[in-house]
Parts: sequence; structure tokens; C-alpha cells
Amino acid sequence: MCVLQGVSIIWGGAAGMETLAGQAYGAGNLRLMRLVLMRAMTVCWGLCVPIALLWQHAEWLLVMLGQCPAISVQCAGYLKALVPSLFAYVLAECLQVRTYYTHMLRCMHT
Repeated sequence: MCVLQGVSIIWGGAAGMETLAGQAYGAGNLRLMRLVLMRAMTVCWGLCVPIALLWQHAEWLLVMLGQCPAISVQCAGYLKALVPSLFAYVLAECLQVRTYYTHMLRCMHT
């Protein structure tokens, strides 16, 4: 549930940003690259909100889907603990691309 609903959606949003950031970098337009990064982070954080709400109500949802109530309680507790890391994952995933291109710029200028 965690990987399918949370991480994969955020990873997909950040992967789309990689293409646009690469094009901006190739064109030498660092301002556009920053803009793409900020927009991707905003979109991905916006996607985190409904996922976090779903995770907050995971116990009820899992019981409705026929999962054992004892397992649902444990799973819901785990997902509630992961909500802050979902928002941090957006930051890490998006800045990973920026760090990669910044490193390339430094290597080209030395």
C-alpha cells in the first residue's frame, strides 16, 4: 500500500521533471531548470495531500476491503508514521536531479 500509493506516484512525478530539467540544462537555461524544479516539487507535494489523507484513514479502508482488524490497526499505525517521510521523499527525489546537474556544471567549468 505504501509503495503503490505513495512512493511510486511521487517517483513518477519526479521522473517527469527529469526530462524537462534535462532539456533546460541542455539548452543552458538554468533559470528554466529552477522553475521546473519548483513546479515539480509543488505538484508532488500537492499529490502528497490526498495520499496522506488516505493513509490517515487506512484502518477503516482496510477493514472495508476485508482485511483482519488486528492487521489493519498495525498497518494504519505504520502508514500514519510514514506520512512525514512522504513529504520529505518529494524533496529528496526532486533535489536529486538538481544535484546531478549542478555537479555536471561544476565538472564542465573546472
